[in-house]
Amino acid sequence: MKNRPQTLAEVAERADALETFGPEFQDWLHTIRSTHNRASIQRAIATEPQILRGRFPGGDVADAWLAAYAEYVATSAKIQAPNWASDASRVSSEPWFSVDSPKERELALRDSPPAFRNRNLFTPRIDLPLRLIAGRPPK
Repeated sequence: MKNRPQTLAEVAERADALETFGPEFQDWLHTIRSTHNRASIQRAIATEPQILRGRFPGGDVADAWLAAYAEYVATSAKIQAPNWASDASRVSSEPWFSVDSPKERELALRDSPPAFRNRNLFTPRIDLPLRLIAGRPPK
């Protein structure tokens, strides 16, 4: 049994197609959900993932998705977003929707957080229940 990716860079390293990117990314989300301090969150997003555009079809969407989540996680945790997340190469070349129906797309256009919308990604829901614990991390 393999370990879950601890960083967004590991997600990109393990992905060789959109079909593998999705499960790896979901595993990273599971990791981040169990993170309870800002230092761990910072480590999970700090290292720049390799560019996936050109590595497989839809790689530009995966690049944008990683950057959007890095920014969104940072904003949610009230920490600095990594510089790599604002790179222009991390924007989807075409609008991408996580939903199919016209009504859901309308909601996605309206409700997508700026971190996603600015990267040409549209989704009405973001899966990120962070539960930070106040105080110093245990030694």
